[in-house]
Amino acid sequence: MFKKFIILFKRLIQIQFYQVFYWISCRINKKKIIPLFKTDCKLIYDHYIKSSYGFKYDQDLIHHREKFNFQEYTFPGYCNVCEVDTHFSVDMKWGGRMEKNLYIHNLRERLECSQCQLNSRQRLSISILKQMITNLKRKVYLMEQITVYFNFVNEYFKNAEVIGSEYLSSSHIGGSYYDDIRHEDCENLSFSDNSVDIIVSNEVFEHIPDPGKAFSECNRVLKKNGQFIFTIPFYSGTYVSEIRAFLDKNGEINHIKPAEYHGNPLSEKGSLVFTDFGWDVIDTLKDKGFKNVRIEIYQSFTKGLLSPQLIFRCSK
Repeated sequence: MFKKFIILFKRLIQIQFYQVFYWISCRINKKKIIPLFKTDCKLIYDHYIKSSYGFKYDQDLIHHREKFNFQEYTFPGYCNVCEVDTHFSVDMKWGGRMEKNLYIHNLRERLECSQCQLNSRQRLSISILKQMITNLKRKVYLMEQITVYFNFVNEYFKNAEVIGSEYLSSSHIGGSYYDDIRHEDCENLSFSDNSVDIIVSNEVFEHIPDPGKAFSECNRVLKKNGQFIFTIPFYSGTYVSEIRAFLDKNGEINHIKPAEYHGNPLSEKGSLVFTDFGWDVIDTLKDKGFKNVRIEIYQSFTKGLLSPQLIFRCSK
């Protein structure tokens, strides 16, 4: 018990230290994207959210919603992707709703930059990529291809080998192209061992029947010290991930919870959600061989990241 207390105490000190580091870094380079906090522990995350730092950002967001209580509006800020001052547009798409006479917009999937047309989540991911790739030659695999996100990354990073893919069907061959679309099954990637520098996934793993197997594949194809960054719908109040559906031995879908679908550019029906992720995804990543596993928390009103954004990040 005493040992656990010492570990907790040290991590709480880290919260204070990291806030000082964040404050100094933001003033040295105002255009750089820096996480507010990062951790691999639910307990420390909860302490941060309840701390004066987490409370301040939560209150800032509440005040913003009260000030901009409209169905649609634009918000000025700086886009780290375009590297210019711009305006971000907000509307009721992607689950916007009304609560107690207050418009609750999905600020993670909205706040589209008027220049690059990328939303808040996409801009954050590309901003991090820009800091990772710099001028070095990199082989980058994106788990998407027919998206605005892929088109921007492929065009922007001229010095990198950018490969994108979509999941077409179980009958397609991994690594093959069909009407210029590359097919990959994340549970059985076609890349050779130790061949990729960076893997990026945006809202994919919740749609994979066996995400643990897909994490293993990512670890296999990454080079030593290769980087893996991804986003998923994450339930921070839950430790154990919930299985919503699974495939039986005949490949048939069995539903445990009501079917839920998210947008898919290749299907009007959308993609079925198999898993609601909780904190045990951190343990799964470590078990699959990843190191430096953490969740990074980002939020910046000046950069159009109004709601807390979580990025999962680890290396081989």
